[in-house]
Amino acid sequence: MSDLRVTLGCAARDALCSAIHSARASVIAEFHVLGDRHVIASLNAAAARGVHVEVCVEGDVDRYDHPHKSPVSSDSCAEKTAERLRKELSSAVHLVVETDADVLMHAKAAVVDGDTAFIATANPSWSGLSSPGEVLVEDRAAADVQAIVHSFQRDKAGETEPQTSSAFGQVVAGPSPAVRANVERLLESEHDIRLASEDLSDPDIVERLKMRRLDGHHDRVLVDTFAKHMSPTETQALNCLRLSGVLLRSPAAVPMHEKYLDDGDAIYVGSANLTRNGLEESREIGIVAPSTSFGEGAAALRADFDRTWALATPY
Repeated sequence: MSDLRVTLGCAARDALCSAIHSARASVIAEFHVLGDRHVIASLNAAAARGVHVEVCVEGDVDRYDHPHKSPVSSDSCAEKTAERLRKELSSAVHLVVETDADVLMHAKAAVVDGDTAFIATANPSWSGLSSPGEVLVEDRAAADVQAIVHSFQRDKAGETEPQTSSAFGQVVAGPSPAVRANVERLLESEHDIRLASEDLSDPDIVERLKMRRLDGHHDRVLVDTFAKHMSPTETQALNCLRLSGVLLRSPAAVPMHEKYLDDGDAIYVGSANLTRNGLEESREIGIVAPSTSFGEGAAALRADFDRTWALATPY
């Protein structure tokens, strides 16, 4: 029996809502964005049953798109976020709108009743749940759940080094060196890898992929370039990969939210993009585990990647 259960695409909404509906004591979650009406209704219903529901969201989701914003404008964004969600969430839901100017809250995770964790690659929003690349991992391993709970608590306490050890893999929660270390470890594989990242611009990752191509690997890399503002850094990184012969494609018609790296033996799924912000600076949650721990989910992830790759356009 596998330790991890994988749900893809819109089915992730049903899986998450079902878990919230079944909650008896508590639902604690961190989301970069919360906007899906079904998830919000599930949270409200749980709170109405007397379940302790606590949700933390980012106050200024576009901060990195406008790096020269003043603190005043960021505070205004946070106020608008709080105002919107207060209209949609029950007053019984404890809402925390994150306003830390130095650390972006980018996680997409929830813990239900203290014994089941959910780690996602996309936000519970209409866009996140309707676009390619939404992966929801359900994890019932006690050590993993506690690592995620500790990450939530660490955020409140302002700690910088979460305890992320897990029973069979590695729960990685940023900001922490563990995120980069565990993701980069997969790039040392002797196998060709599957890699999907909504954003990809980290120079170390780019250099590792270039060196792997020079060593004869035929890694396949999916990135999102559709209908978004690509920074000069990301444009330069992708052009560098393309000119180095790395196999690089992008879904042609819709945005992609996936954060997935598979070296054949182990798999990373989580909220962190392969950017310096994602790997070092933001509040992220993901898991790296042997592919056997994903059970049938490993094959489902690979098949989903292959389908997207077949329909994608070379960059």
